[in-house]
Amino acid sequence: MRLIAFLFWFILSPTLLLAQATDRSHHWLSPGLSEEIIRSSTTKAGGAVVSFPCDPLMSAKQERAITIALMKESPFQWRADMPISKIAEDLSELFLVMLDRRALEEIGLDADTPIGAGVMVNGSRITSQRKSKPARWWDRNEAIELHGRPSLIATLMNHLRNVDITLMIVRGQVVLTTVEAAEEDLATRIYDVTPLVDMRHLASWGRSQSLPSNNEVYADFDTLVNLIETNVDPDTWEALGGNSTITGTTIRDRHWLVFSTTTMTHWKIQRLLDRLNQ
Repeated sequence: MRLIAFLFWFILSPTLLLAQATDRSHHWLSPGLSEEIIRSSTTKAGGAVVSFPCDPLMSAKQERAITIALMKESPFQWRADMPISKIAEDLSELFLVMLDRRALEEIGLDADTPIGAGVMVNGSRITSQRKSKPARWWDRNEAIELHGRPSLIATLMNHLRNVDITLMIVRGQVVLTTVEAAEEDLATRIYDVTPLVDMRHLASWGRSQSLPSNNEVYADFDTLVNLIETNVDPDTWEALGGNSTITGTTIRDRHWLVFSTTTMTHWKIQRLLDRLNQ
């Protein structure tokens, strides 16, 4: 009897450990999760939402390698008045970078002129401040800090935000350009939102949706689309006069949303969908 119980425990325990591991809430760029998303072709309830770039000049692995590098701790010590050309030069040590000088010139900005930005305090000062006075919960930003220091993308955007410069990850490279130019060169991405889309019955005239007259159903993309358009960069969507678009489609019983928008907006959408699915 003991032998049978032991064998049962021996076979079952790896399954239980796996279930516990998969039950944890993961950020979409958690260690090890990136490769899992690349290998997986479908989104599973409780996990990260699977998405892929639709860029003929960039693979999913290329894009994710760039994104992960941006999420790591910044290796650079940029001054507050660092020219954008020097920032681009430093970034080129990590991945391909294209500086859109023409777009910068259109807003009267010289890439070689110091741009000015908010001052980033150094790590030792951050540490001493935290020891003396714990940060309030609404002041914490765990998404952009690694081990108490800002990530590369946080440091970069801190320098660019005051001059209407943003970044796009397209064609296998990081493009530093103006916000206006980025909205004219949108990145298309497809998201598997199957666990987040409800199937609803088609209502007939004179009957309520709770009492359908037949078995016809449809995928309710509108609820999810309205949530995104209302809460993620609302003024960028086509419905409100912007250039970004969302389209829902069902292929072989999987529900997909296709977005054409900027890289920064894609990141916000990814994070929102991940949290909704978890």
